[in-house]
Amino acid sequence: MKWSFDEPYFGAPVRVKLGEIYHYGIYVSEDEIIQFGLPPVNFKFVQSDIKVLTSDEAVFTAGGFLEVGFLDKKEAKKARSFTDVVNFARSKIGVGGYDILHNNCEHFCYECLFNEAKSSQIDAVKDAFKNRPYVYVYLSTFPFDTNKSIYPKERKKEIDAVTNLKVKEEKFYVWKLLEKILCDKKDLPIKKVKFSKQNAKWVADGFNFSLTHSKNVLAVAVAKNPVGVDIEFLDDERFFYLKDKILTDSEISEYSALPDCDKADYLARLWTVKESIFKMKNGDVFKPSLIESNVNTFISKKYIANDKPFYLSISCKDAKISLIDTFGDIHNL
Repeated sequence: MKWSFDEPYFGAPVRVKLGEIYHYGIYVSEDEIIQFGLPPVNFKFVQSDIKVLTSDEAVFTAGGFLEVGFLDKKEAKKARSFTDVVNFARSKIGVGGYDILHNNCEHFCYECLFNEAKSSQIDAVKDAFKNRPYVYVYLSTFPFDTNKSIYPKERKKEIDAVTNLKVKEEKFYVWKLLEKILCDKKDLPIKKVKFSKQNAKWVADGFNFSLTHSKNVLAVAVAKNPVGVDIEFLDDERFFYLKDKILTDSEISEYSALPDCDKADYLARLWTVKESIFKMKNGDVFKPSLIESNVNTFISKKYIANDKPFYLSISCKDAKISLIDTFGDIHNL
């Protein structure tokens, strides 16, 4: 539909811009414009009080400029006749049920024209919300109540083939945690996701995800952009033996200046940060001493589970990591 400041015609969709939003109606004459509620000039209204009504052009425009909608050929084929548009609009006078998101003045205008309520303003907001960068993170202990099914069958076959019972259990529950986050945060049943393997890594169409597990703690991150997540407990002595392989030159100096009681904490946190960055970048060989940790793509948080402290680190470019839901015996430190 093309909008212009031309002369309005009988049965025309009309609108006026008031601040950052548009108010819509159906034009009958200079003295009769049918609209769902008066123009929102002060925003002090109660939705339940709003009805379909008529006003003259001066009231409708509220000091703004009237724009007239002209249908393209495709829209004209779908539209009611101008007389039917006006008759339908008049039949709705006095009807309420206004909802700013689902049944507003633009919905009413399109319903009069096409017998189909829609709002380009609301659709634009929804699209912006849908397309914004996001990161959802679930952190949980296990076991937890769940069914025993695993989708896709190829992933189930992989898990069933694991001979180490502890690792097998971790892989099962972290995949079930992925299933839970998709259902809770994206309203997406896992069986509707198209999974595939790329370079020995599971990927999904439409979103990115990363999995990690250590001892009896799991973490799953789901994001619009590439994402990496990692967990490490602070009681893992291997970090002391690996410190030369973990730290960059600048980090070695920083590490050396720390008191001994803080060094294990420092190494565990850096390991998780660097592994989360490595996963985010989908690297081939993990070489932490070559990964700089002074980038602004990650967050790192300290938690405790079963009286044992651990770090959770999440890396994701161009996205605010705003949601971490914890389940089971996990607490902030």
